[in-house]
Amino acid sequence: QNSLGYVQDKLSSFSDVYKTALSTEDSAQVTKLGGRMVDLETLVYKVRTGGTIQAAVDDIIMRNVVELRKAAFGDDGEDAKNLPWTRAQA
Repeated sequence: QNSLGYVQDKLSSFSDVYKTALSTEDSAQVTKLGGRMVDLETLVYKVRTGGTIQAAVDDIIMRNVVELRKAAFGDDGEDAKNLPWTRAQA
């Protein structure tokens, strides 16, 4: 709920389009991000620069997936050899 309020507040100060409450679809998209401030700020930035809420959320989630995969499996084959766990453990 705080996440939705934060995004609504930031976007409403930018554009009249967001002066009313976020649509049900947009609210569902924002909820996917949870409350991590860096993700919410990125979302607001992307929407202010012309993107849609759905496109911004999809991009943020995809970037986070890539970062998690790098952390769990390594950036490349050489990096993966130096991890303290096996691929199966990850």
